[in-house]
Amino acid sequence: RRRPVAAAWRAVRAPLPAAALHLLAVAVWHLPGPYQAALRHEGVHALEHASFFGSALLFWWALLHARGAARGPALVGLFVAMLVTGALGALLATASRLWYPAYAATTAPWGLLPLEDQELAGIIMWVPGGIAYLLAALAVLAAVLRDAGPRPAPRALGAVRP
Repeated sequence: RRRPVAAAWRAVRAPLPAAALHLLAVAVWHLPGPYQAALRHEGVHALEHASFFGSALLFWWALLHARGAARGPALVGLFVAMLVTGALGALLATASRLWYPAYAATTAPWGLLPLEDQELAGIIMWVPGGIAYLLAALAVLAAVLRDAGPRPAPRALGAVRP
């Protein structure tokens, strides 16, 4: 009975499926309908954050623990995640209309119009979020290059260093 569960776990913890699950969670919850539902219903809001947290843990674990041949797919997953979240942030930042009307009444205390608040949120998602993915991709790439670099010749036992 455990074999299907173990096989499913092996499948989703690979870099590309983990990235796909995380990006699906991010994309679905940023659609106006699900996002507005999360604002209106506490249970939906809890589900939203649980899916963000769980899929993010899986995503980062899979990508940062990738070894050997799995590092190529990890780089692809990071690149695609950077593109998808960057595009979503750019769309939010440059939108000419408010995506989430429920926020219209909450931005005045911050001195922002609702569309300005949305623009700021999009820029935060786009720029700092993109930097996080870029830094992770550079770390994985450095590991790939380190592993592919020249290997020192083994020394004979008892050899004296020059």
